[in-house]
Amino acid sequence: MVILCLQLNLGVSLTKTLSRYGMRIASPLAVLTVISLGISVYACNPSPPKVSVVPVTLKEDHCWWAVYRTSLPLDTVANRFARAFTSIGFSPSGPSQVGDTAWINVGPSRISGYEGRPIEARMVAYRAGDSTHFRTFVATGESQAIALCQQISQAAPVGGVTLREPDGEEKLSVWRRR
Repeated sequence: MVILCLQLNLGVSLTKTLSRYGMRIASPLAVLTVISLGISVYACNPSPPKVSVVPVTLKEDHCWWAVYRTSLPLDTVANRFARAFTSIGFSPSGPSQVGDTAWINVGPSRISGYEGRPIEARMVAYRAGDSTHFRTFVATGESQAIALCQQISQAAPVGGVTLREPDGEEKLSVWRRR
């Protein structure tokens, strides 16, 4: 009853407001009917709940705590890692490059030897002076990260050297996932 009175009052006041601007409505009952219909349609058919799909991300590990350095050019390093990832069983993925930085993201893929789990890997490299600095990262979902890192480094004959102690370069933002 309260809703009906509220709708009737709303219909009458809307009719008066519209007639003030030169618009005429046949009756307040028509306004009441339209408002009631709108409220009942909205109330009876609420919009479905929105469900956001968040992809499951695996915990990523770096293959070595330090940054590797090689005298090979940046594009050579990136192309060798691209071929290495493909030879291991990842879907082919070419390197992306912006300025002096290149990266390759592969996976998630199901590779033999990892019990059907989705596996991800990536490589980031950038040119610094006369050398290319690079790191590889893997996400296996289990404790097989070292085995995958070894498999990648054997498949990508890049070589390289690293410092004995951390120098802070391993904390640079360039290594973050893109």
